[in-house]
Amino acid sequence: MTRSRHGSSSTANGSGEAPAKPKPWLWIISYMFFAAQLIAGVVSGMDSILLHVNDRGDWQPPTALYLFVFMVGEMMILLPCALLLRSRGRGGFKAPAVRTGFMAGALNGIGVLGFVALNGIEEGEASSIAPFSSLYVLIPILYGLIVRREKLTAQKAIGVTVGVLSTVSFIYSGSIPLGVNRPDIVLAAMACFVGWGGCIPFYHHMSTWPESSFAAAYIVNILTFGMVGLVPTLFTAPMLPDVRELGMLEIFNRSRNLLGAGACDGLSSLAFIAMSAAYPEDSVVVGTLSSLYVIFPTVVGLLWLGESRTTGKIVAVALGLLSSGLLSAEA
Repeated sequence: MTRSRHGSSSTANGSGEAPAKPKPWLWIISYMFFAAQLIAGVVSGMDSILLHVNDRGDWQPPTALYLFVFMVGEMMILLPCALLLRSRGRGGFKAPAVRTGFMAGALNGIGVLGFVALNGIEEGEASSIAPFSSLYVLIPILYGLIVRREKLTAQKAIGVTVGVLSTVSFIYSGSIPLGVNRPDIVLAAMACFVGWGGCIPFYHHMSTWPESSFAAAYIVNILTFGMVGLVPTLFTAPMLPDVRELGMLEIFNRSRNLLGAGACDGLSSLAFIAMSAAYPEDSVVVGTLSSLYVIFPTVVGLLWLGESRTTGKIVAVALGLLSSGLLSAEA
């Protein structure tokens, strides 16, 4: 059994292929650590901001239509990616790649459904909603430490700890009501926790595979993700009164922010794959960095959306920036 240049087994995907070849279209971004994090942070943060701005508008689509428009924006980014990868994935559609892609897409879809539901909370702020969805970071951290037995240097350990403290500080400094009388909030947060936390190990694993296996797994992931988030709405959204009265073009026009939020989420998915490839042996680092996108919507919410400024939010932003710097410098 040979090993790739990252130290991971080249046959771990069960394909028996040769060691992974460089992927210029991915690795150029991947080796730019700060660029990958910046892209992931900004587009993920814009996702939350656009959703929140859309929810402040005068016209609000019903839930099924809301989700449909969001998923259309997302698939506008991901489907072309699947088409581009199609030729690279030939020969890679074997059972391990299909299983991994399916699990990653299904779990990511569950996480997105929870995230969209959280953004529908009327009394929530953008600077609170995004952080509340980021507790999923605990799953990849535990996965890396317990399952992969990744070794942490002192700097990485401090960076991860500070990152988790930043997330917790965000949550308890916000405006989302956390009472037990809000099962909708708890359910949405659990969907984010299980979905996004569970999909990260699968994405991180496939990012180290040979090109054909990676392409095959990612195509399956995109199609599964689309089915989880988009297909259920196809049976309900077209029958809603708003669709018959306004037409889909007018609905998309009125929901531009929502469409843009979906596109940003699709871009953040691609940026996350790039970041996973940049840290192939550090799922703990990848998981922590992926959760720090909350800094962007928090700063925008505080400075431009007129949201409440608390000491906890300011401390959380500072801790998040410190964590990102520590983990990036160590990589």
